[in-house]
Amino acid sequence: MDSANLKADLERAISGFGSLNKEEYIEAIKRLDASSKDASLPKQLQHYLSRRSYHKAKDLLDASDS
Repeated sequence: MDSANLKADLERAISGFGSLNKEEYIEAIKRLDASSKDASLPKQLQHYLSRRSYHKAKDLLDASDS
């Protein structure tokens, strides 16, 4: 998964269920769960995704873009 799509899914998950329709939110969470098993991602990012620490995962991605 590319970082733009990953960031978009993280933003959906962080925004919470109330701000999106149910299906969009659930699909974003499913994609994030699948991404947590992606061995090509950095280990720390995998850890954050597997623990559903979405704010930390987004912060890590934002820092790597700087």
